[in-house]
Amino acid sequence: MKAIIISRKIQLKEIPDPHLVSTYDVMIKVKATGLCGSDVQRIHKILKREINIHPVLGHEIAGEVIKVGENVKHIKVGDRVAVEPIINCNNCHFCKSGNYQFCLNIKALGKNINGGFAEYIVVPAQNAHKLNPKITYTSGSLLDVISVCVHCMNLAGGFSNKKIAIVGDGSVGMTCMKLALYHKAKSVFLVGKKTLRKRILKHKGSFDLVIEAVGRRNSETLNLAIELVRIKGKVIVLGVYPNGFLLHLNARSLFFKEINLVGSNSYACFKGKKEIKTALKLLNGSKIDFGSIITHTLPLSKFKEGLKLFENKNTSHAKKVIFIP
Repeated sequence: MKAIIISRKIQLKEIPDPHLVSTYDVMIKVKATGLCGSDVQRIHKILKREINIHPVLGHEIAGEVIKVGENVKHIKVGDRVAVEPIINCNNCHFCKSGNYQFCLNIKALGKNINGGFAEYIVVPAQNAHKLNPKITYTSGSLLDVISVCVHCMNLAGGFSNKKIAIVGDGSVGMTCMKLALYHKAKSVFLVGKKTLRKRILKHKGSFDLVIEAVGRRNSETLNLAIELVRIKGKVIVLGVYPNGFLLHLNARSLFFKEINLVGSNSYACFKGKKEIKTALKLLNGSKIDFGSIITHTLPLSKFKEGLKLFENKNTSHAKKVIFIP
């Protein structure tokens, strides 16, 4: 099969097809895979030789089931599915408590097993979630992003009837905005790079909830979130920061306003239900147009072009880039 292989350079190469490892596995023909900011961070680490051993990247995946293990009952050949990239053990105390994103034996597509920048993948059947026939594969590949935002919403105590600011207008920020509007937030203020500072500061200290959805190597966005939130308000850190990155924080405002600062990592279970199931219901329900965050769709052969679009958002205006193998 063809797959994106990264070493000193990025290449589309032929590698062996995957095979079912367990009788509970399914093989999926990949139809769409989204490029995530964490993929981009990992690509640069690989190119700099900071990571030597790595699988095929890509964890935002949708496709068609083409083979099932003999013990798989709920999924059949021909099913259109979105893929959950977290493969957890279901046995450790984190899994048993519903916090399976911290699984002690975790595996993840694109991190330690081959991901979706390829023609085929193999995953446990429990990680394949059926799509409504009306949902396109490209929209289906957004399931992971939607789940991340559902987790954020639950950590926030819900979005309903709250004044919300979202710092970061990329795919995660926009998805949070869509969820907030759907759940009848009192107001939603989306802050992007082009939002005028004057307009932003007009709302200083007025938001019940502020979501930081940028991350990376910067201190500005989290400090802005702290500036925008009201006394006794909540700030959710949803953006992904690099390992070891130490930021300069406005500790005085954090202390003085008694702000509740909460990290939001991936997704888990909420009130006994998997958040990815909640996200799947929202996606399949078609009441929210999640697909509108997709700005670019390219064949896998144009991976380098897609990467450039993602890295040059100021000129490309890219939000979500999807690759079709």
